[in-house]
Amino acid sequence: MNLFQSWRKAAFVITLATIAATTISCTNKAGASIFDSTPDDTIAPTLTTRGPMMIMEGEPHDSTFLTRGVKYSDNSGEAKLTIDASKVNWNRQGIYEVTYSVNDSAHNVTTVTEQLRVVGKNEKIVYLTFDDGPSVCTDQILNILRQERVKATFFVTAQFTPYLNRMAAIAKDGHEVAIHTYSHNFKIYKSIDSYFADLNKLNDLIEKYTGKRSRIMRFPGGSSNSIYRKYNSDPKFMDRLCVALLDSGYQFVDWNLDSGDARGNNIAADRLVRSACGSRHNIQCLLMHDTGAKRTTVTALPQIIRYFKQHGYEFGVLNSVDYQCWHGGAKKKARLEALRKSGNAAPAPVKTEKPAKVEKKTVKTDSAAPVATKPATTAKPATTKTAPATKPAAHSHVESKTPAHHTPSHPKAKHDTITHQ
Repeated sequence: MNLFQSWRKAAFVITLATIAATTISCTNKAGASIFDSTPDDTIAPTLTTRGPMMIMEGEPHDSTFLTRGVKYSDNSGEAKLTIDASKVNWNRQGIYEVTYSVNDSAHNVTTVTEQLRVVGKNEKIVYLTFDDGPSVCTDQILNILRQERVKATFFVTAQFTPYLNRMAAIAKDGHEVAIHTYSHNFKIYKSIDSYFADLNKLNDLIEKYTGKRSRIMRFPGGSSNSIYRKYNSDPKFMDRLCVALLDSGYQFVDWNLDSGDARGNNIAADRLVRSACGSRHNIQCLLMHDTGAKRTTVTALPQIIRYFKQHGYEFGVLNSVDYQCWHGGAKKKARLEALRKSGNAAPAPVKTEKPAKVEKKTVKTDSAAPVATKPATTAKPATTKTAPATKPAAHSHVESKTPAHHTPSHPKAKHDTITHQ
């Protein structure tokens, strides 16, 4: 082989190697690719559920119970939702698992498992709730709950700036950090937008300190308050606000048992105990407060807890949007549904992630004397369920890739494995 032939052979080998190392893209005359060199889709679908679920033992239901609040999407625009509830016994109390899976056309899968509690008809559950903290009293309340081995729900505010970081301690102990109000200024009832601005600003703080946003909230004054009329002339405003919250994936919680500590500051502890322990309904949602001006609530708390233990109650946390405790009960539910169907319910603000500015306020510091506590017997912690609310008690605070999401709804499917395309 002469020198010229050797050079030509070497050049041919180099050319083949160069072609082999290059992505080939051929186009037709119209400029369209006829050889797809795009990498495989490795992006998993997005999936959001409504969180822990609950239903009464034997309560009628259809597939919308499992699909309510579920949203999913995929960058390909194609996704299939499968719901596996085959382990659930709808007629027997217990805590079960429901698995949600979304598959896309490239076989990427996103899976979320949620708890579903079937509440027995004779179960006795009490929800201890504390409004207005965190405050100087929060650590004392947490110590008592820890000693008694029970859980509670804290409807928090941003009133007492030095104690905001106690939200993290509340969550760390396994209690629920829920929404009350950022400002506790009733001017938030001027409009739907002003209410949501306050709510979102507080939810940003909750996420900052606990790592997650809350869907559980309590209105300042409760859902049946009349103080809103000072700022809003619409007689149906609170109903419209309730519908807007529910349609945005929130649940509002009133109370059906009142400790009475909202009627004044530092009411005698024995009066609070008598008020809090005056009912024996199976499902109780007890209103209390967490502020330095309500230090006798802390004093009364151990005795209140022991009362419910002695009467066979479990202690639940309000972490499910399925739980309903509304002033007005079934009548309010029917009224809100009628308002929604009429088309006259005000829509919630489109953007709820970025709150509007809230009026500046004076920083409160809060103060309280230490409270002695006593160890007590162990209680079995529990979770949730629906209770009709009784007539509301007074609650006045005395304080100096992204295609459109799919939301499936198919009313008559079996509750074994549900698939949505």
